[in-house]
Amino acid sequence: MPDYSQTINKIEKHINRNSINSLSSCLFNKDEVLFSYSSGIARKSYDKGVDHRYASLDTKYQIGTFTKLLTAIAIMQLKDKGKLSLFDDIRKHLKDFTIKKRYNENEIAIRDILNERSGIPSSNYNLYTKNSENDYHDVVEYLKDQYVICPPNAMEAKSDLGYTLLGIVIEELTSMRYIDYINEFIFKPLDIEAIFIEKEEDYKKYKNILDASYDAFGQEVIEPIKCLIPSRSNICLSVNDMAKIVSLFLNEGKYEGKEVVSNKSIETMLEEPAFKNEVPNISKIGNALTFSHKYDSSLGLTIFVSGENIYNQIFITILKEKGICCVVAGDSYNGIEKIEDVCIDILKKTTNTEYKSSTSSSAKTNYLQCRIEDYAGVYPSTNKQALIYLGNHLTLAYKNKKYRMRLKQDGYFELEERKYFFKKIKNKCALVDKNGLLSIYTKKDNGDLEVDVVGYQARTDDINPSWKKALGVYRISQFDESNPRLYEKMTLTIENGYLMMILQRNCTKRFVTAGVINNKEAIALGYGTESYDTISLHLSNIKYCGMSFYKVRESSLNKEKVKKVNTEREARREQKKKIDKMFDFKWWM
Repeated sequence: MPDYSQTINKIEKHINRNSINSLSSCLFNKDEVLFSYSSGIARKSYDKGVDHRYASLDTKYQIGTFTKLLTAIAIMQLKDKGKLSLFDDIRKHLKDFTIKKRYNENEIAIRDILNERSGIPSSNYNLYTKNSENDYHDVVEYLKDQYVICPPNAMEAKSDLGYTLLGIVIEELTSMRYIDYINEFIFKPLDIEAIFIEKEEDYKKYKNILDASYDAFGQEVIEPIKCLIPSRSNICLSVNDMAKIVSLFLNEGKYEGKEVVSNKSIETMLEEPAFKNEVPNISKIGNALTFSHKYDSSLGLTIFVSGENIYNQIFITILKEKGICCVVAGDSYNGIEKIEDVCIDILKKTTNTEYKSSTSSSAKTNYLQCRIEDYAGVYPSTNKQALIYLGNHLTLAYKNKKYRMRLKQDGYFELEERKYFFKKIKNKCALVDKNGLLSIYTKKDNGDLEVDVVGYQARTDDINPSWKKALGVYRISQFDESNPRLYEKMTLTIENGYLMMILQRNCTKRFVTAGVINNKEAIALGYGTESYDTISLHLSNIKYCGMSFYKVRESSLNKEKVKKVNTEREARREQKKKIDKMFDFKWWM
């Protein structure tokens, strides 16, 4: 049995350094729990004589996108009962669903949605949170005016709207509400007592069980009530509850000898997918599970699923070959990466994996010559643009940093970042494939590999007069402060010859590079999630991801033109006044 004392010390360091308020973890195989540890305060007490409530394996966390795994299991159950096939077009079970075509795409199969490769747009920010007007069934109506972002199975692009459609399919085939079906056929067989948050009052009702969320200033905050239930639900589960769900993958779909989902379906879900034109060394999603080789090689293939909200984060990893699972849930405003680090540290200790940094070789590296025009240009992403250009040397500018590029082999560059005058950092590489897709690889200190797929190399397009006239500052039509996905301000400008939308909420900014299609439509360029979503222009309004913006100020790029128009308009007014005065008979008398 491994000694986990060092792992516990690492967990405590993660908690202290990264402002993790509470954390619960559990490591197990199909027979027993190998390790469990909880730390931090699940709910603070401000009353005298009343102690804080500390985190435990029974503390309930809001699961967020972990709901997609529940939706996938429910779809597999219906497949086992013969009610659907993974190769069925979703329109077969959802007659009202239509979406505009931009490509000569094939049918959108249920399997494509499960694999996050359906081409259905990513999200509708306006439907993200629940209010009196929003309902996740509105997704069907919303998608009637949207385009597919790519042909089905052509590119991985996570879609909350796609999984929401699967939830509606479950309702159509079972004549049950999605939540009722999940409770009856997944939670009850696993002996799970889940908490369903349907209104803010429920937080107070279950406050003695739920984890409380705290912001950077230590103030208690309430997670918004989500609307897209089948993809981001308000279900609250404990680490023990999630361990029961994931144990199905170690026990052939059975729990305490009773079948919840067939072993054939479990094998289908655990089979590593293979797709055409996939990015090398990147994680792949299949049936709501993510398959990755990015961690230390001794861990082998890691299968994981995560659930993320603003403050509650969940990270679950399955090592199929070793037959073990690790579940970690926490409460932190710093994001899921810190919870992920805790999970991987536990697994490395269990498998006796200790990362050792590779020793630098004194051998001289031979670099190759390259044709600058083959690589130089703009690579629009779903956030900031990447730019490759020739200065004193070939340079990559991305996310406010600049790297010197040295070609090692065809399309594969070593990136060198200068820091503190003479210090050079060489922990990144860039790959530009034959299709012009730029990916950046970063090797972390612990040996894990991180891949950032930026986007395709693009050529400057002519921006037609309609979009040039639309440049300026916009405000959202209806702003809901409780909805973290909405942006209250948008600036439409031009950068490096491309339309650029700068979305802003308080101090947070998001940069979206757009490619113009026609006078009224443009698309968000990049690769993966939230790429190729449609941006619509109608008079002085712009619509994007369910948000509608109205113009409040002209762009400085149009000021000269506006000044000229205003001068001409003023001259016409003065001329009209003179004419009116000539025919004013009272003036003559």
